[in-house]
Amino acid sequence: MMDKEKLNEYVTAYSDEFNYAFDNKIMLNWYPQRIMLLTNSSDRVLELGIGHGYTCNHFSSYYAQYSVIDGSKSIIEKFKQQYPNSKAQVIQSYFENFNIDQTFDTIIMGFVLEHVDNPNQILNHFKQFIAPNGRCFISVPNAESLHRRFGHEAGLLPDVLALKC
Repeated sequence: MMDKEKLNEYVTAYSDEFNYAFDNKIMLNWYPQRIMLLTNSSDRVLELGIGHGYTCNHFSSYYAQYSVIDGSKSIIEKFKQQYPNSKAQVIQSYFENFNIDQTFDTIIMGFVLEHVDNPNQILNHFKQFIAPNGRCFISVPNAESLHRRFGHEAGLLPDVLALKC
């Protein structure tokens, strides 16, 4: 799916000029609020992927201990410039290589599994980091949504699972 060597090339998808920037702002500012309602501010939280930084900004202000992993140095630098006062512990690592001697009450995988080569490997790898009675929140786009099916039938998508036209 995604060539790890090209991670830094995707930084433009996180700008306001991106075609879906408005949609992303709505979704990525809504779902952190929902997760925070379902968890405790004292939770130890680990999130996979910085993305736009919206969720990191919300979560690092709410949780006593919040860490985020990202493989892209450019995305990490952009986040630190955009949110210089963030209390997030930012870890540069590919998800597959991440290792730590601690567990987390909450692990968040928001819109990252559709971008990795082997989602099952990531899920199996990270279950070792969930504390007893801990929770994992996962969000992925619906590949079979009506608009994607229309796009495929209209010849705009090679198939509904395509990430790029």
